[in-house]
Amino acid sequence: MAIRAAEVYGRHIEAFDEEAANLIRKPPKNPRAPQVTFTETVAASRSIGRIRRAIVLAGSGMCEGGRVQDHLARCLPDPDCSVIVTGYQAEGTLGRRLVDGVPRVTIHGKIIDVRAKVHTINGLSAHADQGGLVEWVGAFQAPRPRILLVHGEPEKMAALASALRRCHGIDAAMPKWGERVIL
Repeated sequence: MAIRAAEVYGRHIEAFDEEAANLIRKPPKNPRAPQVTFTETVAASRSIGRIRRAIVLAGSGMCEGGRVQDHLARCLPDPDCSVIVTGYQAEGTLGRRLVDGVPRVTIHGKIIDVRAKVHTINGLSAHADQGGLVEWVGAFQAPRPRILLVHGEPEKMAALASALRRCHGIDAAMPKWGERVIL
């Protein structure tokens, strides 16, 4: 999915500011990483496991699915491996448990000891923070959109709903799991 998303970004350079568009047109060379391989199939991704010194960049939310779980299952028991978790990890997710330093996790039904070094880099996220979201919503012209908050931790969503109400008079709803909403 990330490969396809990158291709879409590359086809729509007009959507970026000048600095980002220039990076897409002419990406900087990295002499320490002369060969980057995108793996599009499960078999190709699993073959990375045979490489002793590899850096695997994998995106899957909070490590909740996809091929990243295969790489984690292979790397987590190895004290010579490092796992770097970036961005926000929601409560109850595998990513959050790793960041919290649990001694073992369950992946694909197997209990795996966490011996790898787990590092975190906070602040890297594709999501705007509350202030950014409130500002973005404020740019909409009348009629203002109806907002349904369906992603995030309940207390954070409630705070965002309150900020939207306070700043823009928008009553953002937080539907419950299974609730039907007429759009």
